[in-house]
Amino acid sequence: MKKLNALFVVILLSVLVFVAACTTQPAPLKNPDTNGGNPVQASPSPTNTGGNPVQASPSANDTGAISAGTGTTTPPTVTVKELNIEAYNFGFKVVSSVQINKGDTVKLTVTSTEGTHGFAMPDFNVDLSPIGPGESKTMEFVADKSGTFTYFCNVPCGPGHSSMRGSLIVA
Repeated sequence: MKKLNALFVVILLSVLVFVAACTTQPAPLKNPDTNGGNPVQASPSPTNTGGNPVQASPSANDTGAISAGTGTTTPPTVTVKELNIEAYNFGFKVVSSVQINKGDTVKLTVTSTEGTHGFAMPDFNVDLSPIGPGESKTMEFVADKSGTFTYFCNVPCGPGHSSMRGSLIVA
């Protein structure tokens, strides 16, 4: 009988602790907005040839905001970063660039200004091939890892084909 009474007391205390924990409201979290919620604009970048990394402009760090008192979460605003690159005989030119951070969605547009080229970045499963003279191809991908990632022409385009390389830096 003593074991049954002890078991009853333990169960009763467990239920009381559980009920008390479930009814306590946590303090609202503070979430400072580091850029006033304004999107970061792309800035022009110099020609990117000879394997030089893509240079970028500063970026906002968007995060979800916690609504005070309601316990609900406002989802973060998804900003698509646009990256425009021109392919020519025998190089790439970054027309517009932005700071790309891990987790960003990137809208990549590659335009061939002369010759038929391709654009491959295997680390993000990017393959835009072939791109004829005057044509553009676009795709979106999520930059799901940080580092420096090589892109290159994957369509044999002539004697300077092997020099058509560049790098994308994801912070």
